[in-house]
Amino acid sequence: MPENPFELIMYLFLIALALGILFSLKSLSSLHLIIVLILFITLTVYFTK
Repeated sequence: MPENPFELIMYLFLIALALGILFSLKSLSSLHLIIVLILFITLTVYFTK
């Protein structure tokens, strides 16, 4: 877990924003899937290091 609460809030906001963008679209494009995948990998590495 991150030591700085602001960083945690920022990452949660990024996840919420990405999900909001995805669910607001009627069809998923490869670009959005790539963006979400990159966010997921970044968060996984960030929280497990």
